[in-house]
Amino acid sequence: MKPRAFRDDILDENRNEGVFMKYCIFGAGDMGMKLYARFCEKYDIVCFCDNSPEKQGGKYIGLPVIAPEELERQDLNVIIACKSHFEIARQLFLLGIKEFHLLRPDTMNDVTYIDLSPYDDLTLNSKRICVIETYGTGGSARALMKFNPYSDLDIVQVELGIYDTFDVFKKGCLYYAYFTSALFISQNSVYIHEKKCIELWHGFPIKALDRVSNDQLVQTNVEYISDLLNNKRVAVCSYSRLYNFFMGCCRDVIQSKFCITGMPRNDLLLLSDASANMRKLFGKISHTRIVLYAPTFREATGYGYSGMKEGYFFAWHDYCLNDFDSFLQEHGILLLAKIHAAEVTELNIEETKNIKLVTDEMLSNCDLLLYEILGAVDLLITDYSSIAVDYLLIDNPIVYTIRDVDEYSTKHGLMTEPFDAWAPGETVRDYKGLKAAISEALFGEDRYKGKREQMRRIMHKYNDAESTRRVLDLARDILNNDTVISS
Repeated sequence: MKPRAFRDDILDENRNEGVFMKYCIFGAGDMGMKLYARFCEKYDIVCFCDNSPEKQGGKYIGLPVIAPEELERQDLNVIIACKSHFEIARQLFLLGIKEFHLLRPDTMNDVTYIDLSPYDDLTLNSKRICVIETYGTGGSARALMKFNPYSDLDIVQVELGIYDTFDVFKKGCLYYAYFTSALFISQNSVYIHEKKCIELWHGFPIKALDRVSNDQLVQTNVEYISDLLNNKRVAVCSYSRLYNFFMGCCRDVIQSKFCITGMPRNDLLLLSDASANMRKLFGKISHTRIVLYAPTFREATGYGYSGMKEGYFFAWHDYCLNDFDSFLQEHGILLLAKIHAAEVTELNIEETKNIKLVTDEMLSNCDLLLYEILGAVDLLITDYSSIAVDYLLIDNPIVYTIRDVDEYSTKHGLMTEPFDAWAPGETVRDYKGLKAAISEALFGEDRYKGKREQMRRIMHKYNDAESTRRVLDLARDILNNDTVISS
C-alpha cells in the first residue's frame, strides 16, 4: 500500500476521526535521532529507514531499521532526516512514494510537507532553466519568461515567499524543478543544493548590504552569502562596473564572478504598455500627471532595527492630508503610494480621489508587477531605494525624501554618501519642500537632466531592453559549453 503522507491540517482532522497514523524516519543517524527526540511524543514513530545495509535489520535508539524497499509494503508516513534529502526524495519518488515530509536541515526543529504527486517523471531536461522569483524582487523571472528569444530553452518559474529561503524545500514544484532543470537563476541568493546557478539579485545596492551594513543582525550572514556567491554560483549578473565594486564590497564577491548583463526586470520597465496596465489597475484616469511614491523599508523582516516611521512623508509632523490633496487636485496629479514589499509596519496612508495605494494584492489580482506600470509614471518620489536607479532608464524626474538620512545611514548604512551628492534629483526634508520639488519637477525647468544622464552612464552599462537576452545568452553558454566563470 502506498504510504500516506501527512500535513498538520490533515493530521488534526485524522486525530478527530480517530485515524491511527504511523511514521518512519528516513535516516538512522544524527538528524534522525534529533527528529525522534523532538517529535516522538507528537507522532507515532515506529521505525527508521536507511540505505546502509549495515544498519538494515538492526535497531537504532531502540527502533527497528528497515530497507527503503520495505516502505512500499507498509502504510507508513515518511519523514526525511538526511542532508542528502534531494537524493532521498528521488529515491522515494521512484518507489512510488510521492508525498513525504522533510526535517529542516538548517534549524532541525521543523517538519515540512513535500508533494510530488502531480508529477510522473523526474528526468533531467538539459535545456530547462528554473527561475526562482522571490516575493518582492521586482520581476526578472517574469521578464525572462516573457521575453525569452530562444525556442530551445524551456524556462519554468517558481515563486517563493520573501525572506524565507527554506520555501525552496516547501515547494514540491521546486523539488520537481530541481530534478528536471539543468540550471537555476536566483534573485535572492537562494541555495539550490549542488545545481549550477546564476545570481541576479534584485537591485542596485544603494542601501548597504551584509558586510558593510551597520546592522549587526545582517552581518551574521556575510560568510554564508560570500561562500554561496563565490563557490556555488556560476555567475553574478551585474548592472555595471560600479555595481561590481559595490556588490563585491558588500558580499565579498570576487570580481571575476560578475558578468555585466543588465537586469531583466528593466526590460519590463522599457517594453511594457504601462499606460494600458495602469488602466487595468485604476480604470480611466482623468489626471494629467501620475506620481509614484516608492520608499524603501524602515521596519522589515530580517533586520534588527525599527522606529523610523518619520522617514515616510505621510508621517512627517508638518504633513497635512487636506492641504496635500488640494495641491494634487489643483495640479491634476494622481499620487500613487507603493510601500516596500519587505515592510512590516502599518503605515497610515489615507486614500482620496488624488491619493491611491498600490498594493501587491492589487497588482497580483491584475496579473501585473510594479515595473509593468512604472513606465507610465511622470515623477518618482523615493529615498534610498534602488528603484531610482532603474527609473533612470526612462529619464523622468526623481525627487528624494531624505528627512531621516542621518538616522538611516547610522542604523542601516548607505553605499552612496553624502547622499545628496549622488542623487540626480531634488532632495527634500520637509513637507513644504516636497510640494515645491514636485511642482518644479513636473512643471518647471528640468534642472537635473544632466545629472540623471551622468548617473545613468555610471550605474548602467546598457540602456536598452536587451538584458533578458544577455542573461539567457550567458545561460546558453553554461548549458552548451559547461562554461564556468573562474573563481
